Amino acid sequence: MVAANNVATISAGPPGAKEAYCKDKSNQAALNTLLPGLGDSIYNYDNVDVVQKLTSGVLDSLFGFGTAAGQAMSWTSGSDMALTNIRSATGLPKTLASKVLNFAGGALTVIKGVQALAKAQEEYKACMASF
Repeated sequence: MVAANNVATISAGPPGAKEAYCKDKSNQAALNTLLPGLGDSIYNYDNVDVVQKLTSGVLDSLFGFGTAAGQAMSWTSGSDMALTNIRSATGLPKTLASKVLNFAGGALTVIKGVQALAKAQEEYKACMASF
């Protein structure tokens, strides 16, 4: 015999819950754009293999000229040994190589930052529209 008064009720969550969830999802998307796997390691909603994703993310970022590659270029611009090797290989003066590497590293970092912001906005809008 089933009781007639067993009625399930659905109510809204606490105020701002949807916005907070969507904000977290957009932050996750932005961090994953900067370094694949970073957002998943912080906001691990999907139970992804974080170590594997971060490891592949660093390699993708370095060889795909992402944020890590931009930082590596900027750091290389201050290394006398690296600049000497570049001069030996290319004939470029160390001061010119340093300026080019520093500019290219900064430009790559800025471009990746803009892409991350765009991805965060896109994810936030999609999340807010889905509820």
